[in-house]
Amino acid sequence: PKGSQDPPIKPPQHDPREVERLMGRLSRALRGHRIRLVSPPDPEEADVGPRWVRAYVRLEAGQSIRALRNMSEDIARALGTLTSDIHITNLPERHAVGIDLPIRGLGYRVDYDDLLVHPSWERAQKGMILGIPAGIDGAGMPVWVGLAEMPHMLVGGTTGSGKTVFLRTLLLSLILQQGPDALRLALSSGKPMDFRPFATLPHAMGEIVQCPEDARDLVYDLAGEMNARIKLIDEAGHDDISGFNANAGEGERMPRIVAVLDEYGDTVMSFEDPGRRRSFESCVGRLAQKARAAGIHLVLC
Repeated sequence: PKGSQDPPIKPPQHDPREVERLMGRLSRALRGHRIRLVSPPDPEEADVGPRWVRAYVRLEAGQSIRALRNMSEDIARALGTLTSDIHITNLPERHAVGIDLPIRGLGYRVDYDDLLVHPSWERAQKGMILGIPAGIDGAGMPVWVGLAEMPHMLVGGTTGSGKTVFLRTLLLSLILQQGPDALRLALSSGKPMDFRPFATLPHAMGEIVQCPEDARDLVYDLAGEMNARIKLIDEAGHDDISGFNANAGEGERMPRIVAVLDEYGDTVMSFEDPGRRRSFESCVGRLAQKARAAGIHLVLC
């Protein structure tokens, strides 16, 4: 948002007059549907990201956000876009309503190199355990999350929506921050060509698992590793891997493990035997419940 200490990851590649015209169309659409505003949306206040413009709208007293949301289809028609492209959010800290609008023709590409030179990269490495870029917000600022704190991730999206690109970015970010002595990768995917470059790195725990039976064996191996680690951590009198590693000697520290299970839904459904399917899902569930303390983190896609 405006006022952040960091600049956007990339200067917006658009003509400011296009934003002014978009705000004008939005203002006319709202007035045309009898939405009373304290003032029209200000182009100077709008946040412009790679794919969206967030307009800040202040409603008059008595105007309902619910009524505004109910009119999203009419607003979309007036702006020449799809209803699903418009997102309306209450922002009490700004005493405003945020309306996210698509910016066809105004969008711009953000490359990974842009992320590497952004000030947030260094801060994320120092301030997070397994920090990863989750995306770019509406103001063009990187959104960082710590995978170790999450402690697992479910990546959803339709075919072609960019899940594989996101997973590659996640893995690349991790290996640029951690060496193989501090991070190991376990990879399972029905499309091994998507992750083949990572399988050749010293971080990799082995070849990319491709078939469901091997994916099940991988999950069982991770569960066994989890139990062994939890036993060592408990015997050492610590609560989790962070405490253990902070007090461990050279060569005794445990590397964190990030396991990427791509095409997870297809893997589950490929088990014809219901018992094998339940066993696989149950093992993944146990990992999700207990593996954080052992430094094992799942990324399901």
